[in-house]
Amino acid sequence: MAPPADGESISLLGPLSLDIYLDRDLVLPGGGALNMAWHWRRAGLPFELLSRVGDDRPGVFGAFLARHRIPHSSELVAPGSSSSIDIVIRPDLQPRMDNFVEGVWSTFALTPVEETRLRAGRRLHMVLVEGAIRELDRLLATGALAGLELPAHVEGGHPRHGEGATDYPDAVGLATDSGGSFVAPADSLARLRKT
Repeated sequence: MAPPADGESISLLGPLSLDIYLDRDLVLPGGGALNMAWHWRRAGLPFELLSRVGDDRPGVFGAFLARHRIPHSSELVAPGSSSSIDIVIRPDLQPRMDNFVEGVWSTFALTPVEETRLRAGRRLHMVLVEGAIRELDRLLATGALAGLELPAHVEGGHPRHGEGATDYPDAVGLATDSGGSFVAPADSLARLRKT
């Protein structure tokens, strides 16, 4: 599916991962950004998914994205391994997730084409994990986010807590919801950065 027209779109940036269900011999497409993309597509929001998957198993993601008509960058597949996480379903039917492997997200950066599309939109929504945080720092340093709204969702909860806590702890004071999302103009995040 083609991305929405410039000026009306939201760019959704975050990792896609292989969800490896160890006790069920099952591998499914997953990741916070993919979950959001699925819901946004069902809600009819105009967006484009900006992410990377490895060339080791791109079909796991490609089939899902095509089946659900999720608009995504044409630069989705990169050389290397996809991000992955091991999942075990506990007796209480809650998942236990462990052993996250960044894969291609360890070197993730938007391409010049993706940056151009990003600037043509009005908003960037990020799922804040380490790779996305590194890219956020790079984009802020280059001024690529000037004038964009920047809502974000922190994987694993609150931006002040847990593994991969962000370097933007004061962003929570701007506007948060119970799911860990916060909203700030991109220009102000540079001032929030911990020194």
